[in-house]
Amino acid sequence: MVFIIDKTSYRIYYVVLCLVIARIAVNVFYLPTLNQKTRALTNLHHVENLYALTEGAGFSLAGKPYTQNTNLPLGPMNEIHSGIRTAPLLSYSIPYYYTKKTNQILRFEENMTPGNYYLIYLHEIGHYHVDTLYTFQETGTKDDMGLVRLKP
Repeated sequence: MVFIIDKTSYRIYYVVLCLVIARIAVNVFYLPTLNQKTRALTNLHHVENLYALTEGAGFSLAGKPYTQNTNLPLGPMNEIHSGIRTAPLLSYSIPYYYTKKTNQILRFEENMTPGNYYLIYLHEIGHYHVDTLYTFQETGTKDDMGLVRLKP
């Protein structure tokens, strides 16, 4: 083998051959097992089920907002504290598939209104009286989420 690699005219062919063999090995051995482990499309399945349960009415995201505290030092004024409030953290694919299915953005509401459907982490339901229609484990945070309807 050393004799063959020493020939300068064939070195590039052997490099290309090694790359081809490596790529075939990845396609045959690694990618099929990776496809079995992925959970990328589970959220698509959940969003379709959620939308079917609401009978096309749609749902909103509810729960405690995520607050990112910031410290903004601006020259001599270095005691400025600020916070950014956003919707609760969740996997990007749930709002993506919801928007793709309904052509609407998934809304976030801090205060739930009776009669509407909400997607909420189950540990955040608290004192609300709700009907839980569907539950699943969110893939990003590994917490249980549910589609609920606030009782009037």
